[in-house]
Amino acid sequence: MTGELTFDINDVRIAELRSGKDSTLEADSKELLAATQLEFSSSHSKLEECNVFIITVPTPIDTANLPNLTPIINASETVGKAMEAGAIQLEKKLEIMSIFASELEPSPFPRSEVALYALALLRGSQSGVHAAEAFMLLKDIQ
Repeated sequence: MTGELTFDINDVRIAELRSGKDSTLEADSKELLAATQLEFSSSHSKLEECNVFIITVPTPIDTANLPNLTPIINASETVGKAMEAGAIQLEKKLEIMSIFASELEPSPFPRSEVALYALALLRGSQSGVHAAEAFMLLKDIQ
């Protein structure tokens, strides 16, 4: 694969995207047809060729304004199965963090490269995977 992969479990949606139709109206037909480096697939095996994953799924809200996280959980499980053990790109994260020089200091600073790597391994071992990234809910709408 040379470019970017758009993956969807829905074969019909992939066929529409290939023909230049986007039912979500996020991209127009000209944009889709001009994207020559963009591949569309519903094949799980194509995910195994990827090493960076951006997951975008709907998050429906129920009548109590609570999010239904099932789509993101299912998408994360699908991506997780496609990743090799250790495929978490810690080195890429550290490379990106180095762009923000003011955020990194030498060890034992909490945001040193050594600390970030160790923390990802710790979180991974707590989660039963090689490495993991923590996240925090910033806003809970009641």
